[in-house]
Amino acid sequence: MRKPPPQLLGFLRRHDPVIQSVVLRLRDVVIADMAPCHEYIFQMKSKIGLQYGPTERTDDYVCSISVFEKHVDLSFRNGAALQDPQGVLEGKGKAIKYLRMKTLTDVQRPDLRGFLQQARRLDADSGWGPPITGGDVATKVKEKL
Repeated sequence: MRKPPPQLLGFLRRHDPVIQSVVLRLRDVVIADMAPCHEYIFQMKSKIGLQYGPTERTDDYVCSISVFEKHVDLSFRNGAALQDPQGVLEGKGKAIKYLRMKTLTDVQRPDLRGFLQQARRLDADSGWGPPITGGDVATKVKEKL
């Protein structure tokens, strides 16, 4: 497992250990498919957010992890454009779609990495470097919003 920033561990402290494990494992999976990438971590009153994209601009995010009390969502900014023949992506919006996760088993779903790779390819014009498994990630943590 990639070592998480201490601030993220602090943000997660108030959450159930299962949710903490889901977030940390999902973060590893996302970084493995998005790297090299920028990671932006922040805490709000009702959730913790982790955004991933090709630049340090938060508006350029491709996917995000949202941590709630009883579940974790992996959202795709252009999720409506992803190929989803099984119809597993949730969300009624015109663009954003997500996968909801409650256990480590959910993070191991076979379609997860395919969605991440599709999302990265859809944003190929945004200045991505080549994908490197376990590659570089530039992390920025916003302590308070």
